[in-house]
Amino acid sequence: MNKITPDQLTSSLSALTIKSTLQIPSQSSNPTISSETCGLGWTFELYGSPAGVNTYGYNGYSRMQGPYRLSMAFESLSQTTTYQLASVECDFQVPNYGTSARLSKKDILPCSPLHIGDIAEYNVNSGYGNATLTCTVILSHAAAPSKPIAERISTITLDSMDGQHFVDTKVYAYTRRSNGGAINPRSFFIQSTIIDEYGCEPLSLLFGKAEGFHSQDALLDLHHLSESQESLEALDYEEDSDFDDDDAVDAQGYPLSEWKVGSKKSKKKSKNAASSAAHDPTLPNLLRDVPHSEILDAVGQFPNALRYGRIKVLSNGAYRTWRAIIRYIYTGGIQFAPLRSTKCPRPALEACSPKSVYRIADEYGMDTLKQMAYKEIVGGVTAENVIEEAFSYFAHMYPAVHDHAMKVLFEKKSDPKVKEGIMERFNTHGEGAMKPHEKETMNKIMAQLI
Repeated sequence: MNKITPDQLTSSLSALTIKSTLQIPSQSSNPTISSETCGLGWTFELYGSPAGVNTYGYNGYSRMQGPYRLSMAFESLSQTTTYQLASVECDFQVPNYGTSARLSKKDILPCSPLHIGDIAEYNVNSGYGNATLTCTVILSHAAAPSKPIAERISTITLDSMDGQHFVDTKVYAYTRRSNGGAINPRSFFIQSTIIDEYGCEPLSLLFGKAEGFHSQDALLDLHHLSESQESLEALDYEEDSDFDDDDAVDAQGYPLSEWKVGSKKSKKKSKNAASSAAHDPTLPNLLRDVPHSEILDAVGQFPNALRYGRIKVLSNGAYRTWRAIIRYIYTGGIQFAPLRSTKCPRPALEACSPKSVYRIADEYGMDTLKQMAYKEIVGGVTAENVIEEAFSYFAHMYPAVHDHAMKVLFEKKSDPKVKEGIMERFNTHGEGAMKPHEKETMNKIMAQLI
């Protein structure tokens, strides 16, 4: 295949677009028809069986029998770290005749050759001219390679040798839902410098570097929460499966009654330790205007309780979700649990709900993590659970998730389980049993099926 015109290049801040227009010979005895080198060194190939490539005439036509497999070889891209392959779109046309096909490939994995699609047989008349193949390749700017995990934390580790704190923020998040709210806060520690460097700007603002608190005016009792923060009145997303349901045990498997007793004891100790300390209401348990001698006495009595840093209490997600997200920022990896509608068990205690992660990633603009969670969500939607997923409030909140669930539902509409689920929902439609978002989904289904 020869180029009809030189490649056309269009550049923008986000991408580089290269269009190549190629002429396909009307006759060939070779099973593989290769193009000239295009773009940054890639080629296109049409491959068919020898019997399919040989042409034969009928009433002045030459028929190229197919199907033809169209692929792209792009090993040359591995030599550049500036761009990566984002998408390929190919238009096949026979001039003045009308035979055409459009093939496209997105979300490309870095493997060559890339199968773009198949072209069926086509007819060529010498009066119409040769067929053409127009290929548009879009390259996106390659993301900067992330630093190895050891390198991410090595600076912080070395700084700790000079007396700097390895962690400077204690984070509390709730583990259990109860009466529409949440209880049983649990904590983990973070180093805000890592979040600032490897997280996103909104998260950096949320947690913040605790440099402003490294003074005698910011001594914290890290093991004490105010009574108002030991529970959350209402959840912004009640279906969050990363919250455990309120029952007889807490998130670690201990009886809930023991945890409450322990909380009261530790609360009493904390109050005794800081009885003469004034608390700043803008930051939990911040000790200010305390005589230096009293601070030394308190530290001497409770050396593990008072330290410099800050406390963050999170109310927009479960402990399991937030801990997994922070681990992702630290390590680049995350373990998702199956969708609750699949009825599959959680593979590990730390495995988190992809829906819960999707919500927070969407809120804070963590696009890569959001895409990872999205793929996990849509990959778990099948005929077995598509009714539950399509009618869920989560799908209603996020159009991309809802659109995929509806697509699966209509593709599987002849499946007995899907039919049964639709009829069951239909029987309750209009009887006041449906929530507003469920009625909206049912209306969309009925509009398509009737």
